[in-house]
Amino acid sequence: MVGTLQRRSINLDIGHYETLTIATGVIRVAKSGQKRVDTQSAAATDDLDSINGGIDGRIITLRGVSSARDVTVKTGTGNITLVGGDFIMETLNHRITLMYDAIQSVWVEVARSPGVSSEDIADTVGAMVTGNTETGITVTYQDADNTLDFELDADLVTIAGLTATTDNVIQSVGSAWASRTPTQLAATFPSASTTLASVVELATSAETITGTDTVRAVTPAGGAAAYQPLDADLTTIAGLTATTNNFIVSVSSAWASRTPAQVKTTLGYPTVTTDNTIPRYDSTAGAIQTSGFTIDDSNHISSFGGNIVFPATQAAAAGANTLDDYEEGTWTPVFSFATVGTSTWVHTTQTGLYVKIGRTVWLYMEADVTPTIGTGSGNVQIDGAPFSSDQSNQFLYAFGTDADWSSWGAGRTELALRIGTGTQFLIQASGAAVATGTFSAANMTSGNAHTLRAIGTYRTGS
Repeated sequence: MVGTLQRRSINLDIGHYETLTIATGVIRVAKSGQKRVDTQSAAATDDLDSINGGIDGRIITLRGVSSARDVTVKTGTGNITLVGGDFIMETLNHRITLMYDAIQSVWVEVARSPGVSSEDIADTVGAMVTGNTETGITVTYQDADNTLDFELDADLVTIAGLTATTDNVIQSVGSAWASRTPTQLAATFPSASTTLASVVELATSAETITGTDTVRAVTPAGGAAAYQPLDADLTTIAGLTATTNNFIVSVSSAWASRTPAQVKTTLGYPTVTTDNTIPRYDSTAGAIQTSGFTIDDSNHISSFGGNIVFPATQAAAAGANTLDDYEEGTWTPVFSFATVGTSTWVHTTQTGLYVKIGRTVWLYMEADVTPTIGTGSGNVQIDGAPFSSDQSNQFLYAFGTDADWSSWGAGRTELALRIGTGTQFLIQASGAAVATGTFSAANMTSGNAHTLRAIGTYRTGS
């Protein structure tokens, strides 16, 4: 085996003695030798975490400057590694020798004096037991005189002093432990209830039959003595034979098993002989009767009373194939100008009819009107349509005689109604010599009578 021996120099200065003061856990050494280490600001205790100024092989011996100022050399906190753990220099006889290892960049312990102090041993044992409680024993380490105090729990001392008596129980009485007989123990328990499990007395058979006791418990024997026979109706029903599809029916004040056909007769349900007929309930007669409503084998309505009645308020439906409304009625067309001003209208004839099927409205109107224009202006408006339109610019056909058209001005040979907004119509006029446009106050002659008849359809919002 071939190896390499590394030469390391050791820098010794045994005779030199200097005092170094800790600054934030650190001292600095300039050479080997003995060093007195003082606490920062002469404090009673201080920790030495690191030593600066180390060179490979440098050896130093540390001691305190006073027994009144303890210095603890810490291992692993800074650049100091001690074999025996932290070293406390609490007397002037406590010394520790360190050598700097440049490879690890740490000061390593070479020796300490004394190796382990009696105080170290006392503190170690004291730390092991102080604060621990084992089976009611409290141990306290007194650091001042390095002694251990063992204290037995007060309750255990009391219990240990009680005399053991057969069947007795140890119970806390008035915040103190005492020996109690079973009788004494039972007397201290509260009575059992629906919310508290406790000692309970058993009821006698007589008490069970009376049935008023709310404290005692019932035994099987007491329950049997107080047994109440089953209700007569339940007994009768229990004796009936269960038969598929049968019903239990009261017949002449007695329960009996009846077939569906028997129940049908009892309820007065009619015998339907017409194919596909749907029975109905008549509240006046208080019975189910036959009706004229029939549905064929293809699920089509083949016969009914002739009328389908829709509710007064529409139950709107979104289905494309669902008819959700039907209504017939009248309406009153009312003429006005967009800007009323001082204008007035005389309505000689105001007739309006409508039929609404779903969202489609069939509309008819006839009106004879005479305007006094005054300061009125703007489009001629006809209000009063029975339902609001879902969009503007829907047209209704206007019809009439030549005399009717001439009343709306020369050259106008065609008139139509156009949806404006909501329930309002505008009049659209055109002719050979007249451009198509909306009829307004400017196109009318004050005091002239006008006739308008129109028919057509428009679509509502619902």
